[in-house]
Amino acid sequence: MAGDVQVMSAGIGISHSEQKRDSDLLKIFRIWLLPRRKGGAPRCESRKFPKADRAGRLITEVTREPN
Repeated sequence: MAGDVQVMSAGIGISHSEQKRDSDLLKIFRIWLLPRRKGGAPRCESRKFPKADRAGRLITEVTREPN
């Protein structure tokens, strides 16, 4: 959904694909980061950031996990 942020980790390896369900215009911003450690369990999470909650102000959407 618009404004959502998704985090995905391949962990030890996964297959992934995505497709749009409709013909509406899609704008996406994707960042790939290398993990600090190899391995780990695959995971996928998402969080909603409704436009009304962030209108006119900066919010933190991504942070680094502590060591």
